[in-house]
This record gives sequence, structure tokens and C-alpha cells, in this order.
Amino acid sequence: MSCNMNNPILEPELRDKFGLSQVYSSLVFLVFPVFYLITAPFAFSFRKRCQVFDILYCMVIDFLLGAVAFTLMGPSPLFPGLQRPLWLMIVAIAIQAVFAESGIIFTLELAFIPMDRESKRMKEMNTATQALISGIWLTTFAFGQYISPVISGALAVKLSYGWTTTSYAAMCLAVAVTVLLVKVSRIVSTLMRSSWQHKDAECEVLLH
Repeated sequence: MSCNMNNPILEPELRDKFGLSQVYSSLVFLVFPVFYLITAPFAFSFRKRCQVFDILYCMVIDFLLGAVAFTLMGPSPLFPGLQRPLWLMIVAIAIQAVFAESGIIFTLELAFIPMDRESKRMKEMNTATQALISGIWLTTFAFGQYISPVISGALAVKLSYGWTTTSYAAMCLAVAVTVLLVKVSRIVSTLMRSSWQHKDAECEVLLH
């Protein structure tokens, strides 16, 4: 949803707040795809070389980065003293591009890579399972691309540009917290399972 949320609302904001013409506004629009294109190979290379770093932690950092980008882009009315010169807005859009392409890389890895590391039965299901997951992923992505401009446009009309970006920052923060909770629950579950196995081993020793 974050990729094209600015499409219907960025140009009016640039025209009203900075007095930019359509030509200069178009140049600002180019910041997102240019940084997306430049940084995507680096993000993929970083993730490929740092497999030790848990993918869920990567997603938490990425969504926190998105929350920061949308907060600065508004700027968020929750921070009345926060100023937003044009250069800061351009930097925020560049950060949004990094957040968007990194999120796609991380979610694709999270969806497909684990199937290659599971049991023999799971590997036999790979073709059908990957096709199903690919369809679900692409459908969800396309739906987000469609509904995002509708939501951002409606929020900008009813509220303001600042509150629109703040709502997206809140969504990013909510996802980051949710992913972190999932990771914590997995750690707790692993520790509990290890503790139970250790106790079972002790009981077997005592019985013998």
C-alpha cells in the first residue's frame, strides 16, 4: 500500500505548500522510482549476505523505517514543532522508496524460502504450494496498490496531507509491533519446548 499512496495527493501538496509547478512536481515524483531502482539490488545483496540475521528482525526495522519516513513526510500533526522543508520531504520520499522495496524483498523471502528448508514432504509440495502462495501474494499486492490511492485521497480530502501520512506511519508501526510480537512468541515457545525436553530427559534418567 505504501508504494503509490502519494500518487493522488503529492502534487497538490507540493503546489499548495511549496508553490512548485507541474514540471518541478514531476521531478519530485521521480525521487521514489529512482531510489527504488538504485537501492533494490543493494537491499537484495545485503539480505543474501546476512542470512544469519533473522528475517523478522529485518521486517521490524524496515517498517519502523517506513513509520519514520511517513512521519517526516507529513509532517505529522502529532509533532507540532516538526518542520518540513522541501529537502526533508524529498529525503522522506527516498526513505519511503527504500522501505517499500526492502519490504517486498523481505516478504517474498518469508513466503518462499522456508519451503526449501522443510521436510521432504514439503519439498514435494513446492510447485503447487509456491504457485498458491505466489497467487495470494500477488493478489494482495495488487489489491493494496489499488486501494492505497483511494484511502490516501479520501483521507487527504477529509483530514489533511499530514494526517494521511500519519495514518500510514501508524499502520507501519502496528505491523512492526505485530511482527516483533510474533518473533517474541516464537522465542518463548522455543525456550519452553527446550525446557520441557530437558525435564523429560531428566525424568528418563531418574527412571532408569
